[in-house]
Order: sequence, then C-alpha cells, then structure tokens
Amino acid sequence: MKIEIHKCGRESIEKAREAAKERNGVFRAPHHTVSQGGLVGELAISAGGVLYLDEADQFRSAALSILFSTMGFMHPDARPIVVLACDGELPEKIYELILRGRRMAREHWPQ
Repeated sequence: MKIEIHKCGRESIEKAREAAKERNGVFRAPHHTVSQGGLVGELAISAGGVLYLDEADQFRSAALSILFSTMGFMHPDARPIVVLACDGELPEKIYELILRGRRMAREHWPQ
C-alpha cells in the first residue's frame, strides 16, 4: 500500500499527475466533502493510478477509515498510490487509519 504525504500546492498535484501517467493509470482528486460511498467509488475508479486527497486533514475520519480498509482488500497491483496533501501536520488519527489499513492488507495478501 503506497501512501505519500505532501504539502498542498500545485507542485504536489503535478507530481501526482506525473505518477499517474507513469503508471498508465487514472488521476482522481475528490473534494474533502465527498461521502463515504463516493470516496470508495473514487478508489475503484483510480485503481492502478493515483488518488490525490487535497486538504487530507479535512476529510471525515469515517470516510478515510473505509478508504484505507477497502484498500487493504484490493489486489496489490490494483491499489492506487494515495497522495495525502495537507498544509500543516496530519492528525494522528489519519496515521492510525493508515496503519490499520496496512495491517489488513498484510493479513489479506500475505507476501
């Protein structure tokens, strides 16, 4: 599960778009007001590409929890790169959700 953390801004968006092109994948950047179901839909659309979450600290914890949990069940080759962009520090809660998703991925797709 590849997750990158960047500062908000044009440079991080451009890097994410380039990463999507390199992977021959899709670039998706949902707004932080997206519903839980909408965020899972964005995850499915961005499979193999890049899912860019600008203002990541503004997304609801419940939506991020479902996002990282769902990623754990995706085939490793289908998982998008998730880029979390934030002006300040990401809340500790987001790091906890990422770790939980990674644990689920290791349990579901043992290496």
